[in-house]
Amino acid sequence: MAAGVLKLPLGEAIDETLATADRESTPRRYVGASMVAQECERAVWYDWLWASPKEWTGRLLRRFDTGHTMEARVIEYLQAAGFEVHHENPRARNAKKQYAAEWLGGLFRGHLDGFIRGASDNHLVELGDRWHLLEIKAMASAKYAYADDTYETPVGNKLAGVYAPDGALKGEDKYKVEGRWWKTKRRGVKAEQQTYYGQMQAYMGISRELTQGGKPHWLHWGLDAPLDHGLFVAVNTDTEQIHAELVEYEPVWWKATKARTKRVVGNRGDGPARLKETPLYPPCSFCDHREVCHGVTPMQRTCRTCQHAEVRAPGDEGFRGKRAMWLCNLHGHNCGDFVPCDDHLSLKEELRF
Repeated sequence: MAAGVLKLPLGEAIDETLATADRESTPRRYVGASMVAQECERAVWYDWLWASPKEWTGRLLRRFDTGHTMEARVIEYLQAAGFEVHHENPRARNAKKQYAAEWLGGLFRGHLDGFIRGASDNHLVELGDRWHLLEIKAMASAKYAYADDTYETPVGNKLAGVYAPDGALKGEDKYKVEGRWWKTKRRGVKAEQQTYYGQMQAYMGISRELTQGGKPHWLHWGLDAPLDHGLFVAVNTDTEQIHAELVEYEPVWWKATKARTKRVVGNRGDGPARLKETPLYPPCSFCDHREVCHGVTPMQRTCRTCQHAEVRAPGDEGFRGKRAMWLCNLHGHNCGDFVPCDDHLSLKEELRF
């Protein structure tokens, strides 16, 4: 029998298959709780507009799978330790049976890892009788050095040609990114992982908001009161170490999240200000929208990036619907989809061509 042939490394073959399948998926149609609190509001706006093509690499998709697997494992560990964990909603429509949260007619949404209460069997950790929000994250522990000699990693040649024509990275401009797990353990989730902290605050805040059915979310989820505390659990994917900390609800965060969401979905102009005027350093160098944001490529052509489109939400003057919707001011029908018509007129963009 003839031996097999490896025309490509197996990892590359797997990643290509995963990436090809993922290209058929549709991006989220809402502002996600998992991303709304990131440092750059302009990036949130671009996500909302589908401004850049979303093509995940196979390796990154496998990392997402690692995170999902880790959630299930941690829940099993917590239950085995004696805690009561509520993590599957039998009425949920999504495949993972997650508890869902939404606000502003569905323009803001998220899915919760679950709820936890009680104590460990050895009583070393006691959460009490009230339910806590449960948020689980998988993080690496290693330190990665980037951009040793050129701008090619991680910024890309196209941006290098605009912002650094000589391609050389000066010694004083080198930078390192420390492993997220260690930084989070040392400084805490609020100081080091603003996106995760904001996500937890959003879920605790939204527990007080009404669902489309007119019930407060906490009652809809089967809880006995709104969420005032959360348990953040971060697992080191390299060493299996676990960091956990309690997070207290801060109403000001939810208020700011609602204000940011309204700004993002209502902005049909030039967008929020850039975080930095060069894309060469974090977080801009890692952003999916860096080439659009910094004028190297135009926004993706969809109904969402058309000047004729607008989104209407509950509470807007003259709008009586319970669910938010996109409208076309030129043709008078719903839009907000990928395929633009011949009358597409792009939002204002500052290009460097």
